[in-house]
Amino acid sequence: MQQRIASPFLRRTSAARFSKPFLSHASIDYGPAEVLARLFLRWDDDLRKRRIHLSFVPAEQLLYVNRQNSESWRPLFPVFNAEVSGFNDDNGFALLGRNDDGQVIAAQAARLYNLKNATFKEETESLRLLYTDPEQLKQPGETCTVSAKSADRFRGRVVFSGAVWYHPDYRRQGLTSILPRLTKAYALTKWYTDFVVSFMAEDVVKGGTAERAGYAHVDWDVIMKNSMLGDLRLAFIWSSAAELMKYFTGYLAEPDPEIYPVVYDRAA
Repeated sequence: MQQRIASPFLRRTSAARFSKPFLSHASIDYGPAEVLARLFLRWDDDLRKRRIHLSFVPAEQLLYVNRQNSESWRPLFPVFNAEVSGFNDDNGFALLGRNDDGQVIAAQAARLYNLKNATFKEETESLRLLYTDPEQLKQPGETCTVSAKSADRFRGRVVFSGAVWYHPDYRRQGLTSILPRLTKAYALTKWYTDFVVSFMAEDVVKGGTAERAGYAHVDWDVIMKNSMLGDLRLAFIWSSAAELMKYFTGYLAEPDPEIYPVVYDRAA
């Protein structure tokens, strides 16, 4: 019998069964082990200073938490909706942040696309990026047009990062400078990705979020019509693996705490 997912508002007792603390379960498979271990330690420490505890959760729980917080969180972008896109624990990972009472107050996720036979633009415009079966699952009249030129040359291992949400009580606490960066770094070491990309609304880009989240490029645009989220004009934001590693190395220029041994010892 399938277990029910615990309510995000319950205290630790039931929610913990579905969670794996980030720092004790993150492994370093690719990339410079010392740099990445220091990054994960620093970000985890930054979160704990805000009394936020980060953990991996099943893809289905991300969707459940999204629906339980509909007053402050729009429906998940289809890429991360396990019911329509095939997002699961094999092709992606989901992270939730909880406060000391066990309440979910932050979320982030990433998904790997191995684009061997199509560019990112082609995958997006065909709606295969969003749905396991576009013809059956897309909305009536749904289309997506990608004008961002860089999207037409992206192939290989491309990670889409997103599903970002912060509880209203925890906004303006600098989380946009922590969770998106941590997610990209973990995606790099987990999948040896070529690029990390996302879509971002125009007002969010103008607010400086793309830069704070560590993205090197902002290209326009991606136009979605009649989607599950309505009509959208989005920026295509991205960084290459080399750009991210250069960025992360510079981020560690200042003195840092001792490397966390559990993460470092599991480095490949």
